[in-house]
Amino acid sequence: EVLANAHDESTGEYVELYNPTSSPIDASGLIFEDSSSTDSLVAYQGGSTLIPPMSHALIIDSGYAYDYAIPTTVVLLTTEDASLGNGLSTSDTVTLKTSDGSETVDTFSHPSNPGDSISIERIDYASGDTASNWTANACSTGHTPGRLNAEAGGLCTMLNITEVMSNPLDEDTGEFVELLN
Repeated sequence: EVLANAHDESTGEYVELYNPTSSPIDASGLIFEDSSSTDSLVAYQGGSTLIPPMSHALIIDSGYAYDYAIPTTVVLLTTEDASLGNGLSTSDTVTLKTSDGSETVDTFSHPSNPGDSISIERIDYASGDTASNWTANACSTGHTPGRLNAEAGGLCTMLNITEVMSNPLDEDTGEFVELLN
């Protein structure tokens, strides 16, 4: 997921990463490139750079102003020169490379402007970087930082009603509402 046209463009832009493997991946030193700069990734405010299996990380500005409800389990990264904000535009391609720059890890090569404070997200995590595999975020917030993308089957809010039992066999004790965090 990429949010290049954030409401606060000096601190609100981000690029979301996902580790689809069964092993942790250390993002320290990975190279982040957009049309205007090439930077190494580092931990945000002394945090970890280790992305757990099947988990998200966010590349954010070092001056991030806590604009989003990011789950506490999400690894936060920033760039070595600490200026993601205002450096990312809706016409930028984004490339993530190995720390020595010899191999491309992943790309976002279909930039567009989905609108103010609306991210563009990969529809199917397993499919490649093709134009048809990217779309504007469909959630009412316009973004899902650190969470499964809306089009990939994710939920648009942090807390969701997932099941309601309103007519059980025992009406006195069998009713319930299930919530998913």
